Amino acid sequence: MRKLSLVILSVALVMNLHAQKAKVVTAYNYYNYKEFDKAKAAIDEASVNEQSSGMEKTWYYRGMIYLAIAGDAKFKAATPNALEEASKSYNKILELNPKSEYKKDAEQALVSIKALVFNEGLDAYNAKDYNLALSRFEWASQLSPGDTNILTNCAVSAQSAGNTPVAIKYYERLIESNTLDVRTYNSLINLYKKDGQMDKASALLKKGVEKFPNDEGLRVMKINEALEKGDVEKSIDELNAAIAKDPTNAALHSTIGVMYDKMATKAKETKSGKQAEFLGKAEESYKKAIELTPDNFDSNYNLGVLYFNQGAEFINTANDLPPSKTKEYDAMIAKADAKFKAAQPYFEKGYSLKADDFNLLQSLKQLYVRLNQTESEMYKKVIKALEKK
Repeated sequence: MRKLSLVILSVALVMNLHAQKAKVVTAYNYYNYKEFDKAKAAIDEASVNEQSSGMEKTWYYRGMIYLAIAGDAKFKAATPNALEEASKSYNKILELNPKSEYKKDAEQALVSIKALVFNEGLDAYNAKDYNLALSRFEWASQLSPGDTNILTNCAVSAQSAGNTPVAIKYYERLIESNTLDVRTYNSLINLYKKDGQMDKASALLKKGVEKFPNDEGLRVMKINEALEKGDVEKSIDELNAAIAKDPTNAALHSTIGVMYDKMATKAKETKSGKQAEFLGKAEESYKKAIELTPDNFDSNYNLGVLYFNQGAEFINTANDLPPSKTKEYDAMIAKADAKFKAAQPYFEKGYSLKADDFNLLQSLKQLYVRLNQTESEMYKKVIKALEKK
């Protein structure tokens, strides 16, 4: 009887194996008739049965069925994770047997899945569902780890979703991949700053400028970094380097004019004897900026202020002279008037560009008083404008 029992058990196992193989065939037949819901039910049953779950064909058919569901609007709604299941199935084949007869088909199917997932990510991004876009692109990246285009989309989606840590992670991976896209450097530098990682931002900016020496955006970042740190001399060095590469950039000339202005103030305070030199460079820079962009308010106003302040200094010097120094006093007042007259056309140009600027209006008012032009039409306009402030 014991021998008979073993025979009966063996027959039962064979029958079960045949039954599960039949399930795989049944699933395939339903697939051919596009009855994907029935095909899914049959193949899912086969995939969890110990007799058929180790068969490569089971997972090959399962991948086919789920991929078909993912591409069919009628069935996809009931199985929103169809692409994920298809991907798992094809990967299962390669896991069971790296040299499987289905290997080539499985790998091609995974390429198709990656394309579908990537397009879902694009659709989600365009619909402004950035978190969904990120999840799709991250999955596509898992299917193709070395694809920098997908990594870029992961980074941009995370950044758009406000997920700074994840965005930083992907931008860092792009930098590690030795990307040639300067936008990656710009984005990561700004994210480091946003995240308070200023040392990393500064180090990456230095690396970016070395890698892309002609990029204007990085040059401006480098200049702004020096400005933010209050390092005037470093700012001037950066600006001069930028001007050497882009000599017709009016903004650079205007900005370096401001820096030289600050250096002149510092020279006066420290009595270094270089005030006149720095004022001369500031004047030259402002004039160059105006030459390149005549209608720039800041350049005109700043040059007017430079002349006005020089005139005010001559007035102060004259007032400090003893009463006996009449000739010297008159000479100093003449110098002051010359500076005030030099400031006038630049202030008035500024007025034509921005007639409601309070600081400019105040400067013009003082200028007209200094030049005894309080009866002029411009003075009356300025006073009327100030009364409205």
